[in-house]
Amino acid sequence: MRAVEVNLFVPCSVNHFFPKTGFNTIRLLEHLGCKVHYKENQKCCGLPFLNTGAFDDAMEFGVKFLEENSSSVNYTVIPSGACLNMVRNNYKLFFDSSSHRNDYKNARKKNI
Repeated sequence: MRAVEVNLFVPCSVNHFFPKTGFNTIRLLEHLGCKVHYKENQKCCGLPFLNTGAFDDAMEFGVKFLEENSSSVNYTVIPSGACLNMVRNNYKLFFDSSSHRNDYKNARKKNI
């Protein structure tokens, strides 16, 4: 049986305040038989910028997220409910009628 491949997106808040969560998520996913991909240059989903009204900055981080997570892996795991909500629901504000629409729709289906 082929292992499920996942991207792990460790949000900035988890990275700064709860770094063990990222490492524990990797351990858990590998224990479950997943092949985990982690991109060290990942940044943020853009939620802090959206919350402060910096929409252009939020969109810039959103584009980066979509580019980093548009690979052919099965899922993207986000160990933060707020960031997961940002990707699933708030990205619609930026990408539903943009050139990134298809990337957004694909990412939305693959995030857990």
